[in-house]
Amino acid sequence: MKAKTITADELEEKKEAAEAAREIKEGIKIRVLSARFNKVGLDIEVEKTVTRPFPGRNGELELREFSNLEKSKFIFMPHEDLRLAFDLLRSHLLIITEQKESFDAYGETISPQSLDSMEEDVSPLAKIKVFGFNASSGYSVEIVGSKIIRGKHTLGLATPPTFFEGYEEDFYEYGDELKHVVMHAIKEVELYYHGKYAPDSQLSLDFEDDSTEETF
Repeated sequence: MKAKTITADELEEKKEAAEAAREIKEGIKIRVLSARFNKVGLDIEVEKTVTRPFPGRNGELELREFSNLEKSKFIFMPHEDLRLAFDLLRSHLLIITEQKESFDAYGETISPQSLDSMEEDVSPLAKIKVFGFNASSGYSVEIVGSKIIRGKHTLGLATPPTFFEGYEEDFYEYGDELKHVVMHAIKEVELYYHGKYAPDSQLSLDFEDDSTEETF
């Protein structure tokens, strides 16, 4: 194969283009607003903020930011870490929707830590699936999922906006822990957005119903 030569000016243009592409990539930040399993992968809504230099009135470069919303449908199977992050939301979905399994024999709410520490084969969480969440407000979250009730029949579950802190009238006693697990789930969604997928593309959801087709 014959080597192709380029001029010094062409080389400089390519170097400048590569540097500009790097700066643009590094200047992009995303904030996950919502995420939900679809039949194959994940539907994600993010707020994308781009920081780029622009010439100012005096000719000097100024950094400017502009944001836009982006909704993307990914067809890659989620990594197991992301599934486990969503599983940590199951106990909160059970408690916030006041399912009978979230109360002990004395009518007291079972803590998320206790529910999560139960063996899977006896835990009520084995019948709970979290499909997604909406944390677009930044200080509250809505969780959606379902619960197996009889045989393979499922009951759709959805929480109202549940505040992490600072809202006494809507106080959730496990708000601090909920915020922690939501932030963990958001981080895994960010990693998925940037390419952290399951190595085995044949993985599938444990159970699904028509509610998985809804979007936020």
